[in-house]
Amino acid sequence: MNKKICKGKGIARGSGCSDEHYLNPMHKGLCSHCYPKWLLNNEKGKAYFDKVKLKSKRNQETIKRKEKTQQRRAIMSTDAYRAKVLQPVINEIARLIDYGQPCIATRKFGKMAGGHRKSVGSNRGIALNLHNIHIQCFQSNSYNGGDERKYDLGIVEEYGEEYLDYLISLENHTAKFSKAELEDAFNKAKEFRLDLRKHKTVYVPIIRIHLRNKANAFIGLYDSIEPFYQK
Repeated sequence: MNKKICKGKGIARGSGCSDEHYLNPMHKGLCSHCYPKWLLNNEKGKAYFDKVKLKSKRNQETIKRKEKTQQRRAIMSTDAYRAKVLQPVINEIARLIDYGQPCIATRKFGKMAGGHRKSVGSNRGIALNLHNIHIQCFQSNSYNGGDERKYDLGIVEEYGEEYLDYLISLENHTAKFSKAELEDAFNKAKEFRLDLRKHKTVYVPIIRIHLRNKANAFIGLYDSIEPFYQK
């Protein structure tokens, strides 16, 4: 490293002592004596210092929030982790695959959720299977008990009876996952979700089925289930 003239650069230009020093590249072209003076006594320096302090404070708060989140998740039961951490990401993936589609049960548009064909309470084994989750309006999903009959009619209308038969066959799946498996699936699900977020598209039915197969395979929880391919 060569010595350079302390003369300041950018917003600190003209604030140096004009002597030669070994300059820290982070100190706005000022030497170790002039830089703190500029931060404390110069109006532009004070504003810059306040900005740096605010950014540092926000970074520290972000780190603390992440640490608290990690600590909270570390003591969660396996099912609580599934419900509160992984399930929301899986449900969003279903909504993104079905982007631009009406509610699977009512065939109407509105505020949408990821609606389970077979409820989580009745079968946790397929709660995270993308084939068991389709876009559904909150009214139908929450207040109308899931609209099971209408849900199945919507599946037939959109994808055909063969696909409904496949969904019914999934009801026999009774897999249980360890927390470690769910944690690994969470990271993969976030990656898959990010790609869908970047490329929001209205997909035709056969592509939506393909994306559900792809998501299940990528996330890795349902490798043992034969995927459905529309004829």
